[in-house]
Amino acid sequence: MKTQQTQLVIRINQKLKKETMAKAKQLGLNLSALTKMFYVSLINNSDAIKIDKEKIKEAIFDKTLDDALKSKEVKNSIIKLADAVQKKYGNHNHKALSKRS
Repeated sequence: MKTQQTQLVIRINQKLKKETMAKAKQLGLNLSALTKMFYVSLINNSDAIKIDKEKIKEAIFDKTLDDALKSKEVKNSIIKLADAVQKKYGNHNHKALSKRS
């Protein structure tokens, strides 16, 4: 029985993609083959693959925050809150407070 193929589109930072492609090439593989191997390994032997759950939670939080900040209303509310905190407690030069574009 022939299995049906499907496409998978993922977002990945360019540096990680480049480095992964280079490593895959050293192994004589392409990204597609490497990705399939990872998925098969995950399904067949998930204990062999170490997953940092905290990093996943951080990535999900970062993505959620980035998506929320695309909304002008949310971004403006956060800036107002940051201004109020800064006014009450002083400026500690936190990098998140300085990115107000």
